[in-house]
Amino acid sequence: SEIAQDFRTASMEAMSAGNFEVGVLGRFGSIVYAFVQGYPLATLLPNIDSVLEQEKALKVSSHKHTTREYSNSAKQIAGTLSIDWQNFTNVNGHDNVNHLSGIAVYWRHLFLATYLGRYELAEIVYDKMMAAKMVGNDFTSQTTIPLFVGLMASNRYWQTNQRKYANLLRKCKKQLKKICDTKGKIVLNRYLLLRAEAKSITSSTTMPTYVRQCYDKTIDLSQRNGQIHEAGLACEMAGEHILRSSIDGDDLAREYFTRAMEFYQAWGA
Repeated sequence: SEIAQDFRTASMEAMSAGNFEVGVLGRFGSIVYAFVQGYPLATLLPNIDSVLEQEKALKVSSHKHTTREYSNSAKQIAGTLSIDWQNFTNVNGHDNVNHLSGIAVYWRHLFLATYLGRYELAEIVYDKMMAAKMVGNDFTSQTTIPLFVGLMASNRYWQTNQRKYANLLRKCKKQLKKICDTKGKIVLNRYLLLRAEAKSITSSTTMPTYVRQCYDKTIDLSQRNGQIHEAGLACEMAGEHILRSSIDGDDLAREYFTRAMEFYQAWGA
């Protein structure tokens, strides 16, 4: 994509000028963008290790906490690094390093809790993030955290039936819609997924087929964009919707769950 290419170009120009710190960070920025967009982990992980070695060799340490957080995110979702679930919500104190590193800490925890279905833990992390005022203005934060929080809110709604979660989902959906309206359609599939989740809450019993079509549109767009990890999420959420809204929907739900597994396997999770 153009964004990843911009990072690579900036990295090469900085390295040529002898600005190794900017060069390394530019290269890592392109990898983080690729990771967030769902590039296959088998391709990304060797590049991540290469950047970390380069960072160490050139003694670039100003953002080592940030690079470590995103590196650990990729390794943990790929299963090459374990997750300490017992102490998962102990995120306080990390934000004392610097704001960018603090954001990366909360991002990693929200990312893992969302993809691995630990929604109660995601809520605790989100509450702590809000209390610490860890709100990022970078592209990654603005376009993914609303997705993570929205999915957490939707699933917590079904677990508790509390309207506050439906309201939080609606807020996150509006945030992504605003980005689509003002900055282009690069995250349209994320908005569409939250829209499908909202429709599942309001219309699952009255219009279950229409809601399923909303999920199908999200899956199709995510797949066409190469965002296979988010296609997997959409399939998973669609399967859950069918199980909630249909008495005899096991076979159809199984189809969506199977597709989710295929997307996740292609991603390398």
